[in-house]
Amino acid sequence: MKLISIFNIAIILNTASCKPVHHTQSSGATGMNSQPGMMTDHGANDSTTYVEEIKAAKAKYLNKPFSVLLHDLTIPVRSYSSHFNDRVTSSGIMISFNDRSTTTNKSEGVNEAGAPVQLFIEWDQPVLRTDIETRLKVAAGEWHDAEQQFYAPRIVKDIR
Repeated sequence: MKLISIFNIAIILNTASCKPVHHTQSSGATGMNSQPGMMTDHGANDSTTYVEEIKAAKAKYLNKPFSVLLHDLTIPVRSYSSHFNDRVTSSGIMISFNDRSTTTNKSEGVNEAGAPVQLFIEWDQPVLRTDIETRLKVAAGEWHDAEQQFYAPRIVKDIR
């Protein structure tokens, strides 16, 4: 009986001293990390790199529906704002990978938050300001399915 107890203690101690195995998955991605970037949750530096990768590969998205870029994104769009080029129309939107509050705080330099990670998407045809203002008021600048459906068919003229 004593021999079995010593044997069990030895097994327990041996098991406790083993380090856990951490498995990592390789995306197997090439180029721009497969779809413009296989993002990890490592923070702003990765997000900034991701945005730069999208800009570098923008030729893939120009003169195509915005849905092509939205489909390729591996980080979800979380908020947006519009750029009004006159009193009647908007030339594009600024999409952000942070929620509206974080994007605003970063834009205003609150708590030295750093620059927001954003992309400006310019449309080939301006969008009526009234359509955009209504959406911005309802969604408070947060990106939802309704925004995705509204903007997805728009043709991308430029990404910056």
